[in-house]
Amino acid sequence: GGSFSASLLPCSIMAAIVTHVMDPRPWAVAFLAVLLTMCMVCPLVMSSVPLVSGMYFLGIPPVSSMIRSLAVYYRALWYFGVTRGPYDGCPVLRGDNHVRARVHCASIGAVFALFDKPHYRHQTFQTDMILNLRNVAIPGTGIPLSFWSYSRTALILAFLVWYPCLCVV
Repeated sequence: GGSFSASLLPCSIMAAIVTHVMDPRPWAVAFLAVLLTMCMVCPLVMSSVPLVSGMYFLGIPPVSSMIRSLAVYYRALWYFGVTRGPYDGCPVLRGDNHVRARVHCASIGAVFALFDKPHYRHQTFQTDMILNLRNVAIPGTGIPLSFWSYSRTALILAFLVWYPCLCVV
């Protein structure tokens, strides 16, 4: 709800300010922001999820189903982002039932592949992301998506930690 989203903004701003004073490198700012936000998000998310497998409460799937989905997501990210496997060969997202998930994970993997490559509008794809995502914020947080684009490490943390948490909320 609104109070949950509003509570994330001060935490993220505080993390960015504290980290910038301690260490002005963008990856350090992103890392501490993720760390402090996760410390706040995880207890709230886990307290709202039923612990009994097969029980649905307010449309939230059981934890076991969420863990399986997260494992498939991580395996697909590894396949597309690290091994750079072909689109049709993804071992965890096969068949017509997983076309959208496969397209989504392949596009995330492409971000990692293109990160430091030349781009037609800017010197690199990273620069293009920083400039194009500065006016797009994560709903309810005020954190611009460009925040995660300043370093490859921050981007990895965003897709491995922050993004799955946003999907739960």
